[in-house]
Amino acid sequence: GIADGACDCAGNVLDECGVCGGSGIADGACDCAGNVLDECGVCGGVGIAEGECDCDGNVLDDCGVCGGDDIIYVDFGEGLLIPDDQTQCVISQLNVTSFNDEAVINDANIDIINLFMNLEHSYMGDLIITLICPNGQSVKVHEQGGGGTYLGVPVDINTQPNDPGIGWDYWWEPGATNGAWADNGGGTLPSGVYESVQPFTNLNGCPLNGTWEVEVCDLWAADNGFIFNWSLETSDVFLVESCDCEGNVLDECGVCGGSGITEGECDCDGNQLDVLGVCGGDCLSDINGNNICDNEEIMGCAYSIALNYNPEATIDIGNCEFGEMASDCPSDLSGNGNVGSEDLLIFLADFDLSCDDL
Repeated sequence: GIADGACDCAGNVLDECGVCGGSGIADGACDCAGNVLDECGVCGGVGIAEGECDCDGNVLDDCGVCGGDDIIYVDFGEGLLIPDDQTQCVISQLNVTSFNDEAVINDANIDIINLFMNLEHSYMGDLIITLICPNGQSVKVHEQGGGGTYLGVPVDINTQPNDPGIGWDYWWEPGATNGAWADNGGGTLPSGVYESVQPFTNLNGCPLNGTWEVEVCDLWAADNGFIFNWSLETSDVFLVESCDCEGNVLDECGVCGGSGITEGECDCDGNQLDVLGVCGGDCLSDINGNNICDNEEIMGCAYSIALNYNPEATIDIGNCEFGEMASDCPSDLSGNGNVGSEDLLIFLADFDLSCDDL
């Protein structure tokens, strides 16, 4: 009869698909129906839905960023090579100015939403991936481990080291609870959210404005990969409203990414202060410093008790007329019954004149 464990008289056994004498799941397939993994790592799946830009259903925002409004964002287009070179790391830098002045990360578990990277590599255990903030503080989100686990869909052919594969989306979030990459190693690491090897709180105290870096080091020979883009999403409480996709803001002149009022000028039209401190004014001279432009000075009698007093006069020219004395008091030159400053002014106005001139 049929031997124990066999499924026919020829001694065949059931394969993993339940076929007697079958060869099991075909090479490249992911199940017995011949399906393959789609770009989202789903066996027999349809991949990214039309109109969406990733496996989580996100769409492109106005800046072409998948899934929203990340301010810290770098796109390498066809991909940045992670070389199989143990003497150097790949470092991507981005200078950020879009946050409020003096904004810092107080509690990274709240202030940082996630670090995102789209990449592929044929040996996860080669890599150390580090996020470095502007003051040099850093957090390692992956530190080797995971052995030959694939990231995305790499071109794992030694004779084609410069051919990019297909990057998959990976996130590291402070609140993730499903383990780090190495904890999920084996086969191909599915696209999704993972824990960081080091806590994001390593970045507490980091300034948000300045040069951010992502460093990827390949520490073992024989495999390489490509980074296609990365981003860091933070709490929007720190953000200055941007006016373009580069994170620029409006300057004081309303120009997106502009440098504001030019040094030496006083407004956005290129005007300068005149001698009276008026922006765009045309006064060239104020010799006596009375804040009246010389070409607008009015000459005349500036003493209010004079018969010919001119209330519009800005410079007294000594032509005041005071008339007859109205008092028997010789010192009461103004005739108001009191000896005061008015009398001194009258005296000074007539000082050094002959009586025939009065």
